[in-house]
Amino acid sequence: MNMEFLILFLSGASIGLFSSFFGIGGGALIVPVLYSLYPDITDTIVISTSLGTIFLITIVNSFNFYLGKMTPPSKIIIAFMFSTLIGGYLGSQLTYLVNTSVSKKIIATTLIIIVLKNIFFKTTVKEEIVRDTTLNLGLTGFFGAFISSLTGLGGGIIFVPMLLSLVKLPAKKVSPYSNIAMMFATLVGTLPHFFNPLQNANVLNVKLAPYFIGQVNIAIVLILAVSAFFTSKLGVKFNDLVNEKTKKILLSLLLLALSMKMFLL
Repeated sequence: MNMEFLILFLSGASIGLFSSFFGIGGGALIVPVLYSLYPDITDTIVISTSLGTIFLITIVNSFNFYLGKMTPPSKIIIAFMFSTLIGGYLGSQLTYLVNTSVSKKIIATTLIIIVLKNIFFKTTVKEEIVRDTTLNLGLTGFFGAFISSLTGLGGGIIFVPMLLSLVKLPAKKVSPYSNIAMMFATLVGTLPHFFNPLQNANVLNVKLAPYFIGQVNIAIVLILAVSAFFTSKLGVKFNDLVNEKTKKILLSLLLLALSMKMFLL
């Protein structure tokens, strides 16, 4: 049990650092960890527990960005709120019908394409968002939230590349924007799972089984989220210190590694 808690705590600390630095939410780390620790639990448990954790993490991250005066304008927040709520709701309704392993491999392939695009094709980065990106922001919010609810990966691995390539957002603004979008997306993606009872008896063999509410394991969510809290501010600080070129290279390497990992799940 002690080793189980230690692994969850260290995983949460890593998630907090990466989520606030890259704006990826941490789901790409949470999902492999949960599958490795609890091989008998269902996809819906992994997805809902992951989304619940990311929701708490992005609240903390967004608050830290607010304190650092890096929060997006109110009109952007509203656009993200509506688009992610719609995408997140639709994705959550399909969770019990779609083979999530197929979805992960589709995302992995998309990530590889995005990495290749970042490496071989240069894009002109604008310093400020202009009016004609409002639709692109809405599409980013919808698509990212839909994938988030369907796979439990948080949406950051979709939000971040789209904000960079579709919206042409400066790298230092990507993390604050994506965390706001993920906060709304994971909230609506998690809620329906609280009302769906467990169907797989094997889940009762999990040591933290008494802490389930519907498909969501509250104990795992709190352990991961609390440990992530301690490293979230560090990620925000690095976000402001690392230059955009270095950050883009690091992000490409991380996305490539995550895509390879998802192919093996």
